[in-house]
Amino acid sequence: MNWEAIGAIGEITGALAVVVTLVYLSFQLRHNTYATRASTAQALEDSINNGNLLLAGDPALAKIYRAGKYGDWDALTDDEKFSWSYVAIATCRSLEVVFTHERLKQADSQTVTLAKETLRQHFSSEGYRRWWDSGHGQVPFTGDFTEFVERECL
Repeated sequence: MNWEAIGAIGEITGALAVVVTLVYLSFQLRHNTYATRASTAQALEDSINNGNLLLAGDPALAKIYRAGKYGDWDALTDDEKFSWSYVAIATCRSLEVVFTHERLKQADSQTVTLAKETLRQHFSSEGYRRWWDSGHGQVPFTGDFTEFVERECL
């Protein structure tokens, strides 16, 4: 065997190794994308469930939340409005994260749809609309989240 043949075999072997590596990396990238999207969906569910458990575990806070969302906002004391506002902030923050993941292409369409429908449902209440219109607790939200709320929820 001459050196040219050995060199050609080496080049073919190297080219095959590159192809195998690229195929492996593409599978790993796809798997990572699925894992990231699953993690985003799980984080949203955990966040929503934590809020639900907070309200379920504190009857006084549940009463404030229910009154603020569905009842007479003006009947709440300043302290109750403050508590209500922080529940609303936490709710919106947990949903806002999905918009960031959507922009980064890390959220699946079902998770995005769930977040948007949940926002529409919350903002169908007078309490959320009044809270948002009054400055939403003076807390800034990301531009895409704010745009969605103002365009599709109010």
